[in-house]
Amino acid sequence: MPALAQSGEGPAIGTQLRDGLTLGGYATVELDVPRGSTPAIGANGVADIHRNAADAPPAARSQATGRTTLALSHLSAILWWEPSPQWKLLAEVDSQHGLQIPAHDEGRDRPDSGATLALERIYADWRASDALTWRVGKFLTPIGRWNQDHPDPLTWTTSRPLLSRSAFPANATGVMAFGSTSLGLSDVDYQIYVAPGQNWRAGAAQDAFSRAVGARVVLPLGSDAQLGISIAGFNQRDEDTDHRRLGGLDLLWQLGRLQVHAEVLSRRGGDGYESSEHGGFVQLVHPLGAGWSGVLRVEKLEYESRPALHSTVLGVVFKGHRHWVFKAEYDRTSTDSPDLPSGWQLSVTGLF
Repeated sequence: MPALAQSGEGPAIGTQLRDGLTLGGYATVELDVPRGSTPAIGANGVADIHRNAADAPPAARSQATGRTTLALSHLSAILWWEPSPQWKLLAEVDSQHGLQIPAHDEGRDRPDSGATLALERIYADWRASDALTWRVGKFLTPIGRWNQDHPDPLTWTTSRPLLSRSAFPANATGVMAFGSTSLGLSDVDYQIYVAPGQNWRAGAAQDAFSRAVGARVVLPLGSDAQLGISIAGFNQRDEDTDHRRLGGLDLLWQLGRLQVHAEVLSRRGGDGYESSEHGGFVQLVHPLGAGWSGVLRVEKLEYESRPALHSTVLGVVFKGHRHWVFKAEYDRTSTDSPDLPSGWQLSVTGLF
């Protein structure tokens, strides 16, 4: 199946409106059947963790009901224009949970399941050479591999690892230099970015960057594996005085027919209770035949002075020849921290 984006950034399908101007996107219908209760989520996108519902304050207990929902979870439109080999302009608008049955209830559903019109990306690229391209605007934060490949058509599971959505904001607004350069006998990919101010149209549920600087390097490990190294220093909107430092590794390894994807991150800040977390996940994907694949992901996330999160995801994925993807998975989270989706999730994604 053609990828919607190359490394999460360069769309490869769509309808050509005129020379160099293309419109594409995708839509996802999602069915969630929770296993048990879902507690409140804090302002920073991290669960307010309680060992059992009786220990939770009334506000958390009121949201600990969890219910089956059917939603148009994403309707994304991507417009890109390439007037010359050196220039590219891209914009993506994503309507999230615009339709949901039953209607979203702030007292019973997770905050991130409310209707949102998100400006995911809007930027201009100027390519000087293979070794250097400049990007200005709003782009996906280049930390790890998952966050840059997170659109539904590119992922193997409906749910994101908690690590990829709690440790850092998904988007940054600023300037990035990236490219590929030779290092010995191998080509090394790099990204260096600066986000000097507030994120453009940051979502209310996301604690966006107020300023950030970081870099990512991807090193080849033979012909079948890549190792990514990410570093960043940043402040966030809700805790602007707390400077946070992050470091991470990500591995993509094609071991015969088995694909191994692993990421680990460590984030530290001045406020240890709220801003320090460490963890990682390992995801295995193996083809089953006839377009089907099996997926297993195991994750652990630790906080300072909080119980650790544990999650196991087991699922199947079918990728059709006409640009659509079906996913079915069962998520099992630790009882101490049911912030991660817990229960059955099924989704159908179509590209256009």
